[in-house]
Amino acid sequence: MQMKWLAPAVLAVSVLGAGGVLAACGDNSTASSTTVANMGATNYQTLPPTLSTLPPATTLPPMPGQITNDEQSYTVQPNDYMGLIASMYSVSIAQLATANGWPDAGATHKLYAGDVIKIPAGAIVPIPTSSTEATAAPTTEPCIKGTHTIVAGETPGRVANKYGVTIQQLGLVNLHTKGYKAFMVGVKINLPCK
Repeated sequence: MQMKWLAPAVLAVSVLGAGGVLAACGDNSTASSTTVANMGATNYQTLPPTLSTLPPATTLPPMPGQITNDEQSYTVQPNDYMGLIASMYSVSIAQLATANGWPDAGATHKLYAGDVIKIPAGAIVPIPTSSTEATAAPTTEPCIKGTHTIVAGETPGRVANKYGVTIQQLGLVNLHTKGYKAFMVGVKINLPCK
């Protein structure tokens, strides 16, 4: 007897002969190993494909500078302050305070190096800097190439982007500039060399 590898129903018919039978076949809920059901060429069921609930494999995390819908965390570094952190993530100090449950919109909350704070959803993913640039203490006076007067709506991040420098560089040349930490309108700040 010659067998062909076609559909399972055709194979069963070829093995059993036309009008053959198989034990415990079909959708009969009372079927057992001794139940016999006739099987023809089209007496088989197929199940529809199961749809996945997982996100597509091509979903990538947001790139630096892009907005993320996920909450982020940040470890406070020496010399960090709320305005700097808020500007790195393009959020307001009030949004930082709300995400962390700080009273008074965070105005009285003290930050300490090593604290891990929450960054609310809707913030940007910060642009990374080299670890030595962010943590190294300046060994000499920083290079200053000019000044800028803060206007309404500016943040350290916007000013840094405008002049092609990092927020950390801007902060280092303004460590002793009064009003820089609050980023007050009208304050003349230093601009670092690139």
